Amino acid sequence: MTYCPTCGAQCPDGARFCNACGAAMAAEQPTVNSEQTLTPPAPVYRNPFDPPSQQPIQQPYQATYQQPYQAAPYRPVYTAPSAAEPTPLTRAIKESGASPLFLGATATYALGLLMVVVGAFSADSLIERVLKLFGRYIPDWDTVMEEMQTDLPYDFFNMLKFQTGFSVLFAMIPLALVCAGMFMFYRSARNENEAIPKSTGLSLINGVAIYRLVGVGGGAVAIVIMLGFGVLALFAVQEATVAMVLAASSLFLAASIALSIAFYASAIRSLSSVKKTLADGRSAPVISRFLTGMIIYTAISTLVQSIPGFIFFGIPLGLANFLQGAGMALLAAVLVQFRKKIQELQDAPPCTEPALPLADSVAPAQEDPSL
Repeated sequence: MTYCPTCGAQCPDGARFCNACGAAMAAEQPTVNSEQTLTPPAPVYRNPFDPPSQQPIQQPYQATYQQPYQAAPYRPVYTAPSAAEPTPLTRAIKESGASPLFLGATATYALGLLMVVVGAFSADSLIERVLKLFGRYIPDWDTVMEEMQTDLPYDFFNMLKFQTGFSVLFAMIPLALVCAGMFMFYRSARNENEAIPKSTGLSLINGVAIYRLVGVGGGAVAIVIMLGFGVLALFAVQEATVAMVLAASSLFLAASIALSIAFYASAIRSLSSVKKTLADGRSAPVISRFLTGMIIYTAISTLVQSIPGFIFFGIPLGLANFLQGAGMALLAAVLVQFRKKIQELQDAPPCTEPALPLADSVAPAQEDPSL
């Protein structure tokens, strides 16, 4: 028996062409008796990671089961992490943060703060206005001021003016940070590439609220203790009328401080709830009515204070009060609209698919006519 050098099929001795593939047979072929057992060639191992030049050549006469297994190397497919999907609650927050009212509130309040600084450092500054008011109602006020200025070795009025200006500038820093946080949140909400706004600006505002809460709380305790000792001292020297007036003033001051503490605590709670909603998309943000009402009250009182501000303290400070009140009013409008959107989402029925009737979902059983 001979074998075809092309396909490896068995051919009869002396055949010139292969009966299987038709290829020409070699002139001399080894003969093998039928009783002998043909040992197939050893399988060739091919490393899939070797370059093609180093891989062995596949012999054409090898059977299919003799060819080495060619497996592609394992390559893990990288999939980028999918961004958090927006929910109706996060969409409501994004729409409120990107609204023109929110931008108007931020810009108007920031302009009001700028006018406060301008009024504090202007030629007709706040301290000069106050001194002029004293001169209207206190006899010989100008003479007293001239004598005091003559006795002092430095310019008392200029020093007091600059001290007042820098004090106002320092006091405006927390409010300026609030405006910066509002603007950061507005930019993130307006960014179309971000499905969910970032809470960096809200965190900045929350930090300022915590700072003001700690400051108001600590100052309140000190003031109340000092006023209490003052009332007791006046009662001890039998100044009952003055003591009663001081006690009433202390109660009014304590009530104002308590409202301020409650306002900042409510603001911190509301900001934290909004940040939590942006994080999980499920928990509804809580904007209390007390917080909205306090902002409305602050806006109205500041707008009313702008009228005597224009009259007694000049245009810069009067305009500052007006712009701050307008900014607070716009912010209150944003909060009212946002509360309305959240309430509508909470009152909306859950979105469920209607159930199919029994006739459409299950086919009726048919009777067998053979029974």
